[in-house]
Amino acid sequence: MPGSKWTVRERLEQYYREITTIILSRQNAATGLIPASVAITTHGDYRDAWVRDNVYSIFAVWGLALAYRRIDDDDGRAYELEHATVKLMRGLLFAMMRQAHKVELFKNTQAVHHALHAKYNTSTGGTVVGDNEWGHLQIDATSIFLLALAQMTASGLTIIYTMDEVQFIQNLVFYIERGYRTPDYGIWERGNKLNHGKPELNSSSIGMVVAALQAINGINLFGSRGGPQSVIHVLPDEITRNYTTLHSALPRESASKEIDAAILPVISFPAFAVADPRIVSRTRAEIVKKLGGNYGMKRFLRDGHQTVLEDTSRLHYDPNELKIFEGIESEWPLFFTYMVLDGLFREDWEQAEEYRMKLEPLLIDSEKLVQYGGNLGGDAEGGRRLSVSSSSAPPPPRMKLVPELFIVPRESVEAEKKNPGSQARFANENVPLVWAQSLYTLGNLIYENLLSPAELDPLGRRLLPYRHRSNKEVVVQVVLLAEDAELQQRLATFGLDTQTVESCAPVTISNPSALRDAYTRLGENRKLGLTGRPKRPIGTLSTCKLYRCQGRLYAFLPHFMDKEEFYLVSDNDYLLSVFEQELAFTRNHWFSTGRPTMVVMLTREMLGSFTAPTEATPKADSWRYDTASRSNRNLLNFMMSLRSGFCSGTRVRLGRLSDMINTACIESLDFLVGSMEQHEDWHLLLKRGAGGVQVREEGRLQLDREGTEEG
Repeated sequence: MPGSKWTVRERLEQYYREITTIILSRQNAATGLIPASVAITTHGDYRDAWVRDNVYSIFAVWGLALAYRRIDDDDGRAYELEHATVKLMRGLLFAMMRQAHKVELFKNTQAVHHALHAKYNTSTGGTVVGDNEWGHLQIDATSIFLLALAQMTASGLTIIYTMDEVQFIQNLVFYIERGYRTPDYGIWERGNKLNHGKPELNSSSIGMVVAALQAINGINLFGSRGGPQSVIHVLPDEITRNYTTLHSALPRESASKEIDAAILPVISFPAFAVADPRIVSRTRAEIVKKLGGNYGMKRFLRDGHQTVLEDTSRLHYDPNELKIFEGIESEWPLFFTYMVLDGLFREDWEQAEEYRMKLEPLLIDSEKLVQYGGNLGGDAEGGRRLSVSSSSAPPPPRMKLVPELFIVPRESVEAEKKNPGSQARFANENVPLVWAQSLYTLGNLIYENLLSPAELDPLGRRLLPYRHRSNKEVVVQVVLLAEDAELQQRLATFGLDTQTVESCAPVTISNPSALRDAYTRLGENRKLGLTGRPKRPIGTLSTCKLYRCQGRLYAFLPHFMDKEEFYLVSDNDYLLSVFEQELAFTRNHWFSTGRPTMVVMLTREMLGSFTAPTEATPKADSWRYDTASRSNRNLLNFMMSLRSGFCSGTRVRLGRLSDMINTACIESLDFLVGSMEQHEDWHLLLKRGAGGVQVREEGRLQLDREGTEEG
């Protein structure tokens, strides 16, 4: 890192003036929102406040506030910058809370027209475009907000003030948790590469969902002064579904985009969503190879946005139009700022220096901009002044500005297509792109040792690739329960030690539906019209935890053994194959503290009587007994084989539940105590289906065997 002749305070003051000039001067005094730019072009009105752009824009303000914390006497700078950050985050929160009804609808339907809006009016926080007039469904935008909220809260900022806000944030978790199966319009608001208005699954969106869910899980939004009610909960199975989908898709962005520079923030700052360093390296190399240029990086191949050949009078492209954009795609310096940050976070100084050098000639001197004084030096419409301490603001400092993108001139199009990278390009009129300027400033702060990666990432997400758990063995604890004492004695004759539900006391054994019903109370808020988590099944990773509520412990049977959900588990051979798969799944995707604990209920129906057919048995039906007996023996042998400590490559430990509590993962359900109505009992809710956990429910469908045969 190069030395500086200025003191730390002088350098911070320089950055303070730049940030107040470029970013804070545009922050609306009433809403706290920041317009993406002050430009109005043929490509749109940039004066609106995009959720994604606002979060990225405020990163530099937050980063400078963290840098000011280092010095003893900061003249109130740290406080001012921290609360400018809080104001923007709360401005976004208020804008989204006004659309709480959409959150409630979307978490059940995942319909495009039920999505939260992607941008809002900067002055009012209201909507600016109709539901069907814009590609509002952008899961990554909501996710980056949650990710930033988690990191900023962990850094000591208090952004959330009331339980209404906590419950809304919890519902935003439910809003994004199915991102792995929700086609959206993505970071570029276009959806499919053909730009015909159709959404698709995007790795960049799923990656942000992964990062947001991992980061927000367990965060107390009231900070050190909060209680169990203000903690955000994320079910591990929802994280895993997004996580596995992302890792299986990379480096591909979507069905129509083989690669996209939007994946850079997924594999590096701010998401760090990919745990496998090999996938990270491969994806980064693909992006640099296929999208890198002299003036930045292309967003994706055949991207026509703001090229001279794009017809700006149409929102969408013709089906055969993409070919004309090949080789002349606009190049964005924004992605060079990501590469600088990536190098700094990984301590790859060579990469950081390389992209700083590439970025340097692309920066525009603020004194050369005709509109510099009007756009940057004064107050933005509804914005704040440059300085809170002086009535006569000093002239704007001379700054290096990051343009939005560089375009191939019309007269150079054919030459550029024949020889890519040979022609000079010019910057568009959107200077600076505040999002890019913010990341450029962050890179400079870290490069000059004014800020450290650890301060920007208090949750330690940057360490995820180094914590890749390829060599760590997970031991799955298995507890076998017998349906009743008679079956327990019978199994003991085969050397299989089991427990009954009663003998597990003080731990209460319940069906997975009880845990599902408990989570429907999470995030419930009548004032906002929010009902909490939808009644979706609870996955294996969640039922492999023990739960504590007001001092009582609860264990839940796995969902895959619930016959009410799927009748095929009545087939023992099928059940065995599913059991093996779930053990392997748990081994591969267990990231929680402690060991997973799987509680399995054995019933008479599953094990049968092990008796051979008698002479009275009709010969035509003897095959039924042979098949059933063989299936029952297979199940019994499988359960007994667990005593060896291995099951298809998965380490297991068979034992009594009381012996496994100390090594189990225990999660809190104390949020139930405050969320239940006075006439309801949270303990009755959690033990529903316990007291024997009746698996056999003969006549549940009110069908008579004789009547059925007669019919």
